[in-house]
This record gives sequence, structure tokens and C-alpha cells, in this order.
Amino acid sequence: MEHRDADVILLGDFNDTSENGYNEFLPILQRHKYYWFGMEDSTLLSNYWRPDWTQPEIHGSIIDQIFMSNESKIEYVEGSTRTGGLCADGQKVISGEFPEYYLRISDHYPVFASFRAFPDDD
Repeated sequence: MEHRDADVILLGDFNDTSENGYNEFLPILQRHKYYWFGMEDSTLLSNYWRPDWTQPEIHGSIIDQIFMSNESKIEYVEGSTRTGGLCADGQKVISGEFPEYYLRISDHYPVFASFRAFPDDD
């Protein structure tokens, strides 16, 4: 993560569905002094998946994430992170069948955040 610009935002599908879960990224984020959007909101989810296909439960998690360097955190509008679609209500577990559109489109839902547009001074 070496770069000249201090204002960096990383967006993406990070697929952190290992046994480490969210803790998978903490050492890297702490070492590079990055902020993890969504950590301030324990209800934030961005996808649903079935960890055990023999069970009817569908589990929510946040694998689509936003990381930002601490230097540019001032540009983030506090509390503006949210997700859309089925994940918008923050329901951790759903019982039953996957919705039809999940099977046809995607198990991921958009993650939104607002940022102030300041002139870049570095």
C-alpha cells in the first residue's frame, strides 16, 4: 500500500468469509492506519449466503467494504454508510429460500457512503 497521495479509498468485494471473519483485515488496516467503514454500525450487511447448504438459514455478512486512509477520513460524512436492497434492514439471519432475484442477479448489495469534496492538497 505504498503511494504518494495520502487520500486513499479502497472499495470492493473482499470475501472475508474465512473463520477469521472481520478480524482478517485488522492487522493490515492497523499497520497502514486505515479506517474501516461499517465498523461503527453493527447492523451493516452487504450480502447473504448460506454457510451450510443442509440448513435453511441464510446468513448476512459484510464482504463488500470501504476502507479509507486516516488522512482522508475528514472527508467522510460521519454515519452515512448504509447498504441497499435486501440488506438494508440489517437482518442477520433469514430462514427459508433465497429470494428469486438473489439466484438470478447477485448475493451482493450496494454499499453507500458520502464524502465531502475538498480540494486535494497533497
